[in-house]
Amino acid sequence: MGEPNTILRYFFVKGKNGSGYYVDVKYGSSGKAIMERHYSIHYPNNIHSNPHDHEITWENNHPNLGPPINYWDGQI
Repeated sequence: MGEPNTILRYFFVKGKNGSGYYVDVKYGSSGKAIMERHYSIHYPNNIHSNPHDHEITWENNHPNLGPPINYWDGQI
C-alpha cells in the first residue's frame, strides 16, 4: 500500500555485502500496488530482461506478482 497514483523507488538488499537492486512500484487510485519494475539481473539471464515488469493483482487483500514482462529489444 502506498500513496494513491504515485510511483516510488525502493532498494532491496540481497546478501550480507549490501548488494541489491531497485524496484519501482506504481500505486493505483486505491493506494494498492498495481505494477512493479525490477532493475535486476536474474540467473540464468534468459528468464528476465533488465529491467522487467510484473503486474500485481490482489486476492483476499494480498498482492500477487504476475509473470515477468520482458523487454528483450530494449523498447520499454
